[in-house]
Amino acid sequence: MLTFAKNKKRILIGLVLAVIAVVALVVMRTPDWVVPLTALGFIGFGLVEFEPKDPVRTTTIILIPVAGAILLMWLVQGAMGSRVLPLTFGEFLLGVGIGMGMILFWTIVTGRTAWGVAIGMACLLALVTANYFVYTFRGTELLPTDLLAWRTAMSVASEYDYTPSANVVQVWVFWMLFVFAVTGVKLGKLRRKPLTLSGGAILIALSIGIGLGMIGMTSQQWRLHGTDYNGFLLNFAIELRDSYVKKPKGYDPAALEKQSEDYADAAEQATAEDPTIIVIMDESFADFRVLGDHFRTNVDIMPFIDSLQEDTIRGFALSSVYGGGTANSEYEFLTGNTLGFLPQGCVAYQQYLPDAPYSMVSALKERGYDTVAMHPYFAKGWMRDVVWPELGFNQVYFLDSFPQKDIIRTFVSDQEMFEKITLRYENRDKSKPLFLFGVTMQNHGGYRYNGTDFISTVRLQGFSQWYDKSEEYLTLAHESDKAVEYLVNYFRQVEEPVVIAFFGDHLPSLDKEFYEEIHGGAYETLGEQMLQYEIPFFVWANYDIPEKTVPLSSINFLSGYVYEAAGLEKPAYSQMLDEVQKSVPALNSKCFYDAATRSFLEYSEAEGEAAEALRLYNSLQYNNTFDDENRISIFRREDAQP
Repeated sequence: MLTFAKNKKRILIGLVLAVIAVVALVVMRTPDWVVPLTALGFIGFGLVEFEPKDPVRTTTIILIPVAGAILLMWLVQGAMGSRVLPLTFGEFLLGVGIGMGMILFWTIVTGRTAWGVAIGMACLLALVTANYFVYTFRGTELLPTDLLAWRTAMSVASEYDYTPSANVVQVWVFWMLFVFAVTGVKLGKLRRKPLTLSGGAILIALSIGIGLGMIGMTSQQWRLHGTDYNGFLLNFAIELRDSYVKKPKGYDPAALEKQSEDYADAAEQATAEDPTIIVIMDESFADFRVLGDHFRTNVDIMPFIDSLQEDTIRGFALSSVYGGGTANSEYEFLTGNTLGFLPQGCVAYQQYLPDAPYSMVSALKERGYDTVAMHPYFAKGWMRDVVWPELGFNQVYFLDSFPQKDIIRTFVSDQEMFEKITLRYENRDKSKPLFLFGVTMQNHGGYRYNGTDFISTVRLQGFSQWYDKSEEYLTLAHESDKAVEYLVNYFRQVEEPVVIAFFGDHLPSLDKEFYEEIHGGAYETLGEQMLQYEIPFFVWANYDIPEKTVPLSSINFLSGYVYEAAGLEKPAYSQMLDEVQKSVPALNSKCFYDAATRSFLEYSEAEGEAAEALRLYNSLQYNNTFDDENRISIFRREDAQP
């Protein structure tokens, strides 16, 4: 049964694979003991063959996928630097089941055990490899919805370093070794009868077990290191399970309609002058001073923005994303909806935008505003070329509309974009008020630019090590402050009323150690974790408005401050959100801030007025987003097609 290999080609392949593996492992500096053992494994498996006879053959057909699935669990955890041992037995078993299901699926499709193992394991290892790079680039793990955003990812792919870690290389070498070993087991083409009885029974049993197990498990969010909590395979499956939105408890569209009537009447009765409204969502713009007292630099990062006090509403707002996911901040601001009532990791633009969606854009458009959006990058990013017109923008500008003369690293600078905004203002249709929404690109990651045309001028002081990425980012943020100064000073000279709103979309993805040094340690409590989701904002007017400092809000509420500064009556939805804010001043995809207890709480912990406010908000958002047949009047658009 176990014999020396008669095929000299197999012996040669084993030697070649041993050399390739040794070179890869040595280059990546894996532990010394791994290199000789791996080489001996390839050589040894190249020298022997195993040809079992029934009933051992049937047993082998079952055992190989089981062994592959167990090995796969170790590999996918190892790729992320995580371990299998901290997982519970149930989490481990469910992860093995998912891996075995994939292997058996490909075994059935190909009719070959070796092919089933090779393709099935490779599919899931490719997924965890993608997860490794996503985590490296933005500090959060891969989500199922990221696969929908592959066009956006490819558009900025050249800005990142794709050097794999030693763990990733080691994982693929071990996969290659296991597959090579399996090819030495001579099972022939599988007969359908035993395969159907064994593989089919296992698949069904696993499906039932995984389904029952996943229903009873609490989903640990990817953004909270789901690989460590659930294991990569199970956590990814849980996110797939949670990718649909349930109807809120007690949802009653008729009651919502009645409740919204008073607010709708108030909006119709108010009158106001219509100023130009300019909103800037600045890529990765953040203020690290909120993170802790250990932040010092050789220059002030945002001296001009700090100086804006008069005729200014300013403060901090919670973002729902960290390190990436710009489109979700954009969605929250423009629609007034929150990611808190949507599945973790979703991209609302691509998944949950209804026909004729209600938004700030559509509300201002119905008021008579000329609505314009611009972004100095590719139109396909986050499907903006489709989404923006659906939201109600009359005109959209992308990279090819910019002169691209002022480039910082490889992106159009904030200065050039703001000059484009002033030019668009000068050429506006003066018979209509203008609403312009701009998304910048200058500060986008990654932050290890090697060109000679950009030098970091900001230096960190008092840190234990050199954080080159952080200094590059801070230099970019400092340039943004200069660009904001240009924009505000331009409109200070304009006689017509103008409102400028400015906010960051999320914190940049920088070294974990850097963030912990600023804070003076790990971000352990929920309140500490939320510091990494706070972004600065201001709303400034070139005329007298009451000054206000907002300790904490959230991006989904920011449009209310814009209406307030503009002196416009708020749409009914915005008025109803004002009521929500009395009990829940801020919320995001993770949690909410409870005004009564003055603390951050999980949504499941909501009680009293906060619970009632969240219930109302959830019902309004569900009606606005998912219930097309019963959409209440405040969400119906005049320009919607019948």
